[in-house]
Amino acid sequence: MDITANEALSLFRKWMDEHRVVQCAFRVRVPESHAKLLGSIDAVTSDMLIINARKSKLVLGHAFSAEISLTGADYDYVEGRHVAQEFRPKLEGYDAFITITYPNSELSIGLAVIPPLEEFMQS
Repeated sequence: MDITANEALSLFRKWMDEHRVVQCAFRVRVPESHAKLLGSIDAVTSDMLIINARKSKLVLGHAFSAEISLTGADYDYVEGRHVAQEFRPKLEGYDAFITITYPNSELSIGLAVIPPLEEFMQS
């Protein structure tokens, strides 16, 4: 479902406050390429989202974060229970998803979050 920038910012801030683990996937459609980063949200402003993996045990050098521009972005939100059946095996354990797209761009960014760790460990 499409959500407003304010709704997306509110979710990003909530996930940051809850120290949620976020999988961030970057996809460029032409040519088809993608990259992923697993971390947490370090900062949210009206025009920037910073995802950081520096707490990971596998951090290599300075390549541990992503700064995502939110300027002019569009947002789509899906709760885990509403994910299409065909995608469920790949997304098991995640409870919410936001896709960030940009008009006239081949770039899309997907953010998938797991429940707060206490809740995740009990399921």
